[in-house]
Amino acid sequence: MQYVSVTNLCDFAARKGSIDTRYTPTPSSEDGRIAHALIQGQRKGNYVAEYPLQGTIGELKLRGRADGYRPISTNGYPELEEIKSHRGSLERLNPDKQNLHWAQLKVYGALLCLKDDLEQVQLTLCYIDIDSEKQHSISQYHTRQDLIKFSAELCRVYNVWHQQEMGHRAQRDQDLHAIKFCHPKFRAGQRQLAEDVYKTVATARVSLLEAPTGLGKTHGVLFPQLTAMPRHAIDRLFLLSHRNTGKSIWREALSELAPETLRVVQLEARHRSCDNLTLACHGESCPLAKGFYDRLPAARQQAADQAWLDNDSLSSIASQHSICRYFLAQEMAKWCDVVIADVNHYFDQQALLYGLMRQNNWRAALCLDEAHNSIDRASGMYSVSLDEVDLANYAKRAPAPLKPACNSALKAWREIRKSNPNDGTTFLHEPPKSLVSSCTKLASKATEYMIEHPGDAELQELMFHCMSFTKLAETFGNHTLVQWSVYKHRHRFQRARIKLQNIDPSDFLRHRWQDCQSAVLFSATLQPFEYYVDLLGIENPVTKAIPSLFTKDQLTLRVIKNIDTRLHNRQHTAQSIAQRIQQQLQETPGNYLIYTPSFAYQALLEHELCDLQMGHRIISQTESMSEDQRQLFINNFRQQRKILGLATLGGIFGEGIDLPGDELIGIFIVSLGLPPHDDFHREMQRQFSKRFGIENAYSYTFLIPAMRKVIQAAGRLLRNETDYGLIELIDQRFEQPEIKALLPTWWF
Repeated sequence: MQYVSVTNLCDFAARKGSIDTRYTPTPSSEDGRIAHALIQGQRKGNYVAEYPLQGTIGELKLRGRADGYRPISTNGYPELEEIKSHRGSLERLNPDKQNLHWAQLKVYGALLCLKDDLEQVQLTLCYIDIDSEKQHSISQYHTRQDLIKFSAELCRVYNVWHQQEMGHRAQRDQDLHAIKFCHPKFRAGQRQLAEDVYKTVATARVSLLEAPTGLGKTHGVLFPQLTAMPRHAIDRLFLLSHRNTGKSIWREALSELAPETLRVVQLEARHRSCDNLTLACHGESCPLAKGFYDRLPAARQQAADQAWLDNDSLSSIASQHSICRYFLAQEMAKWCDVVIADVNHYFDQQALLYGLMRQNNWRAALCLDEAHNSIDRASGMYSVSLDEVDLANYAKRAPAPLKPACNSALKAWREIRKSNPNDGTTFLHEPPKSLVSSCTKLASKATEYMIEHPGDAELQELMFHCMSFTKLAETFGNHTLVQWSVYKHRHRFQRARIKLQNIDPSDFLRHRWQDCQSAVLFSATLQPFEYYVDLLGIENPVTKAIPSLFTKDQLTLRVIKNIDTRLHNRQHTAQSIAQRIQQQLQETPGNYLIYTPSFAYQALLEHELCDLQMGHRIISQTESMSEDQRQLFINNFRQQRKILGLATLGGIFGEGIDLPGDELIGIFIVSLGLPPHDDFHREMQRQFSKRFGIENAYSYTFLIPAMRKVIQAAGRLLRNETDYGLIELIDQRFEQPEIKALLPTWWF
């Protein structure tokens, strides 16, 4: 029988009562480690930190580590200590949570009694406020009989589930051994992709696989992952995506490949799955949070029996049991074989899946689709901004206990502005210490206040921003830029904004790759591999590019060499580009897309196109399009012909849309789409020179991100082996060797 951790036993069988997040932000795991180390370092004499315990109670084999152990305490009894970190007044600690803490300590006490044949032990809960470092210890004395009786009941409850889970795992593995590919044969290149993925799992590596459009990448990656799960003891498969449409693609592929016994859950952001967004997440506010853990067992069993848990299924089950579907999904992530989720659920600072994996020692395999987006998404996860106006506005109505902290923080803003008074953006060498200190104090005071006075949404948002700022400031290095911007608020008052903008997330991601069993990153655009390896922090990866299914015969490629679309020339090029497009549409009418470097240039070009007799209906991407507006834009191509669409390079229509056959017969790409040569990108280039060398800095900052957008946009054209089409690259710089080297070789 496998060992069950004491933490997992108590979390399952001893947790009662309601969801209660009003005392958040709770200490992070890193906060907890620091607090543990502080207290354990203060303990003297015969104190043993991280004391291992294991034993059998009932039908379960248990193990864990008590935070501290003394063979003989001052009262003459053996003592076990558990250290719990918290924020604010201990009197406000949820009684249900405190009972959970005692349950864990009592099970450790039972294991100690069994190990050393003891009749009585001293159990001590030590609470430490991570902000003030104030400690409060509570001791109880328990007999061997009482502790074993208490623990045996928990084990009885858990064992029923545990036996079910072991049976499920055996049946799951048996069914996965027998699965067949959902099509009669693999497509060209798809088998090679599947073999590469399987080898990645079998050898516990990280792979970056560039697989062309039309290959059937999702099926080619998913099938070997599923077959590898029973053969290589993979506990969990995380299917990660950067977009909601990507999660739908994973779900559709699973429906064709996975056996019915496979448990699958799809995680959603809170704003997409919470039924009471206007209510606070605690039992006194939200009826779906009240008594959540008391009603959870029945809902959890129903969800486990149903196995396929998308948002609709979770909503139905949660409704039947009157509990929150958002937290039900998080619970089921513990018990499902496959989790479909956004990348932030594994890579974010407080990522649920990464935390579960480490807590449960899972052998987890990762799959990331559209992996070319991973750098930008990860940089966003480790960036934060603060605006002086937000603090100033709140300070006007701040309650008395928070006034001093707000004023102190505002004073820090003013002093920094005096040192950096000019309007515009500058870059600081490091986060200002006075601002970091004042934000730390403000976050601490705000936390204390919210414990007693929950429900202030504006204060809670301000508190989270301050805490995120101070946490990232603690890890500051040359992977992050400090942008200091001074501007006129309401055209009168000078105010400032500061942003810690991560430009290289590798230092934050490196351990995430190391801790998983294997990872496959795939996309149609992953070259040069060195760029992604460096910026994602992947060590010793497997890299492979599968040849394109398309041939040069399917593509008419033209580089328009007599037009220079650099910024200083753009006002003078729109007319000639419009005439060039008109000529092509007259020669070969049909559906075309024009990709431009900005909305401003798109408007200029659209004006010129409308002045010509195009014979085609012109439609344009607009800023902040709704989901319905985006779908209407795409449907125009699917349902009509002689459509001329305008969109921005790297925008919402630059990837992820599928227009096969005559739904799209040509693409015009106007300019390279280089990032602006502004202060930010020049500073970024300087930092990249330090991290990756001068020879890579310019391409990492400008060329590779630009060509990625170009290749992704061009990839909207040929979608299957029978497609033909035109790509026009409108800028003379596309002929430069360093640019051509970054474009697909089969184009030329």
